[in-house]
Amino acid sequence: MWALGWKRLSPRLHAGTIWLVAIASNVSAVWILIANAWMQNPVGYVMKGGHPVMTDLGAVVFQGYAGLTIMHTLAASYVTTGFFVMGVAAFHIARKQFIPIFVKSFRIGVSMALIFALFVVIEGHMHGAHLAHIQPAKLASLEANWVTQTEAPIYLIALPDDSAAANSIEIGRIPGVLSLLAFHSPHASVTGLRDIPKEDRPPVLITYLAFRLMVGLGMILLLVAVAAWVRRKRIESSPFLLKLLPWAIPLPYAVSLLGWTVAEVGRQPWIVYGLMRTTRGVSPVAASQVAVSLTAFVVVYAFIGITAFWLMAQAAMKGPGSSDQYYA
Repeated sequence: MWALGWKRLSPRLHAGTIWLVAIASNVSAVWILIANAWMQNPVGYVMKGGHPVMTDLGAVVFQGYAGLTIMHTLAASYVTTGFFVMGVAAFHIARKQFIPIFVKSFRIGVSMALIFALFVVIEGHMHGAHLAHIQPAKLASLEANWVTQTEAPIYLIALPDDSAAANSIEIGRIPGVLSLLAFHSPHASVTGLRDIPKEDRPPVLITYLAFRLMVGLGMILLLVAVAAWVRRKRIESSPFLLKLLPWAIPLPYAVSLLGWTVAEVGRQPWIVYGLMRTTRGVSPVAASQVAVSLTAFVVVYAFIGITAFWLMAQAAMKGPGSSDQYYA
């Protein structure tokens, strides 16, 4: 209705159709994230016959981990939206096309990007502190912390070695910071990976690198958003930003993928944390069957993804067109 309804629906009804899509997407994300949160921190169940049976839907829906995950993921999605809008607007402003609509679009996009980028940073700290209580192995992997200790440090640069249960490189030790971030006290004791059975530890190197890249790229996005906000009223005379922002569009997507890598690799070896190992989630299906279905999924969704991004890029570069077609 939205794609084909430009001349067939009233402006308000036409705008309403895309609002319905946006609302439905957010609601869908909420329920998916609630399900994932239960797998990360199972609550509201009892074991019957060796299987978990839900007894309290409210506990599942309203648990703290679900709330933090929902806020973090949706806010990251809104940052992605803000950068997408800024990038497209900057592309056209640099070419002095459709200036009035894209200057307005830019200001909306930069406001959204900056507000939610700041929110993600603050909420991310809350998320990390929550992990200290429910997933200490993941928290230890995020900072490559091998030894249980008070005044636990973080390192500016480290290189975890899973086989040696130690870091082969440690540069820039800052004492007490991990304790402070996890328990809001620099003197708190933080569990180290060596005190967690080896079979219960996640792949530390992957988790650590994904986390560091996520944080590093996230801070770059925040700095870019701040710079764009400062120049929002003079964006037409900011050639460097106008050239930079279209290239920044993929970065929030990469940060989100890294965040999911941290969340899912960091909870290993559990498919349901503390209840069911990932190895038990393997179905008794022949490898050849899995290979065929996996190949089909990769080919089909690669085609859909490439086509979708191509169409989006074409529409974005074309611009809004005539006012007869678009209610601009």
